[in-house]
Amino acid sequence: AGRSAGVAEALVARGHLREVADERSAAPYIQRWERTEGGDVGVWTATTFKTDGVTPRRTLVYPLGDWEEEYEGASTLFGGATTSPSEPQRQTVPRHTSWESEPQAVGGLAHVTTSVTLLGHEESRRFLADDGSMVLRRVYRETGSEEAAVSDEVFERR
Repeated sequence: AGRSAGVAEALVARGHLREVADERSAAPYIQRWERTEGGDVGVWTATTFKTDGVTPRRTLVYPLGDWEEEYEGASTLFGGATTSPSEPQRQTVPRHTSWESEPQAVGGLAHVTTSVTLLGHEESRRFLADDGSMVLRRVYRETGSEEAAVSDEVFERR
């Protein structure tokens, strides 16, 4: 988290209060990325863990091409609402994943996912840096805006 940049600012751009954005940007974020077994080449599965680093919170397959992600209730990145506290509203986010050129990446490629959310448009570029870390560069534009909020999250291998 020490080498990450712009994460809190990007959350504020999505409508979060500064204090909440600061808290969330400093919280541990533990993921495991692995090639999807038996799947197409280039398809990855990401498992996000609770702060204990052991208990899975969410597993998501990133297929190549167009796909949809479903989620329930409010999302830090996607927005959303609930119809009532006991009945979270289901949302669907159209996404597209591909491999694209990235000059800062080892091997010259980034795993890129674009998303059209209730809040705006986001491009997430994941790539390996020279030091072995994974960089997640998010470029977010609120719907109807030309201004972009850019953040780099740096993940270190454990």
